[in-house]
Order: sequence, then C-alpha cells, then structure tokens
Amino acid sequence: MGPYLTLHTGATFLTAILLGGMVCYAFFLTPLVFRFLEGPVRADFLRRTFAVYYRSGAVLAILAALPIWYRGEALALAAVGVTFVLVLALLLPAINRARDGRDVGDEKATARFGRLHRLSVMINFGQLVCVIAVFFRLVA
Repeated sequence: MGPYLTLHTGATFLTAILLGGMVCYAFFLTPLVFRFLEGPVRADFLRRTFAVYYRSGAVLAILAALPIWYRGEALALAAVGVTFVLVLALLLPAINRARDGRDVGDEKATARFGRLHRLSVMINFGQLVCVIAVFFRLVA
C-alpha cells in the first residue's frame, strides 16, 4: 500500500465523497424529483431522502474529521457534521410540520414553511462552501 494510504488521504477521500454527495443531491437529484414526480409522491420521497441525506452527511463529515483531528480542517468538518445533526433533529421536523400545514391551506404554515426552507437552503449552502474549502485545503 505504501505511502499513499495515509490518514490524510483517508480524510481527503471521505471529504470528496461528502462533497460529491452534497453536490449530487442539491444540483441533480432534487431538481429531477421536482421535474418528474407529482405532489404527494414528491413530498413523501423528499421527506424520506432528506433524512438519509442529513444522516449520511453527518456521518461522513465526522468520519472525515477524525483522521485529521490535529488540523483546523477537522474542526470545520466536525462543525458541518454537527450542523447536519442539528438540522435533522430540529429544523427538519419543523419544516415537515409547516409543510403539512401548508398542504391543508394554512397561510401561517405556508409562510413558516417558506422561512424555514430558506433557512435550510442557506445552511446547506454554507455547509457546501465549507466542505469545498476543506477539500481544496486537503488536496493542496
């Protein structure tokens, strides 16, 4: 295996997987779901896959941070992982409740859903920027 299989290489590989998954989900899968699936099926699919996305992101970010625990990039990856957990535990349930209210015509729930959804998109964008920065620092 030689000098190529190092903890740094493992962290870089896991960060690349995380980055690829985030890009794929945000820029390919989600737009395709909105293009090809209808209302209730789309909502159910996204509700189920968001949970998988956030769990997977948390695990990958934490696992990528561990081998490089002594570097600043590890802190950034750990923060991304914790943010995935917090969004999954706190924000996603609130978004789902607001979406359910929106679906039955509740105007307050509709407004709340819009605000919470925008917040989740901004958080995810921030995570993506952070993971991109970490990835490029690791490969430099």
